[in-house]
Amino acid sequence: MTVREELRVEGGRIAIDRALSSDVRALEYFGWPGAAEPAGGMLAWRAPANAAERLVLVVARGGEQRIEAGTRALVLGERFGEDARVVVTVGRRPLALWLWGLLPWA
Repeated sequence: MTVREELRVEGGRIAIDRALSSDVRALEYFGWPGAAEPAGGMLAWRAPANAAERLVLVVARGGEQRIEAGTRALVLGERFGEDARVVVTVGRRPLALWLWGLLPWA
């Protein structure tokens, strides 16, 4: 079952905006107030106000955990291995480096 968490950077901190899944039970697991709503063929549940300096993710065995940001995607299991702990923080890159990363050979 796929669960997608949509995050945003807010004031230099990471905030979860909402979670999406085809299975309402996966969304109920978060324990957030409110209810699921239809969203593009899936169900979405809005997160309450939140923000953190960092996220610590544990790479699940056999999972397909990914982080996507802009045009970049990183499959956590391939990059860090199963059972790894991955810490995500907010960072900034100079515009020129970001643009360079969009080029096809980057």
